[in-house]
Amino acid sequence: QDALNGLRNSLRFFKYCDNIFYSKLKEKTQSLEDYIVNNEGKTFETEDQGEVVNKIHSQTADIFQLLKTKYKNG
Repeated sequence: QDALNGLRNSLRFFKYCDNIFYSKLKEKTQSLEDYIVNNEGKTFETEDQGEVVNKIHSQTADIFQLLKTKYKNG
C-alpha cells in the first residue's frame, strides 16, 4: 500500500499536465491496492494462493506497462 501511494504521489505532476495518463495510473494502482487489501490476512489453499499471486503480478505488470509506454512515447 505504501509503495502504491508513494508511486501515485510521485506522479501527481501528471494530474495537471496529462490527466488521462494520471487517471489511468490512479485507476490501476487503486485496483491493485484494493485487491491486496481485500485479500490481506486470508488463508488460502495452494491453488488459490497461486491465483492471488498471479493476479497481483498481472496487475503490477499492467502498471509497469502503462509507465513504460508513457516514458517511451512522452
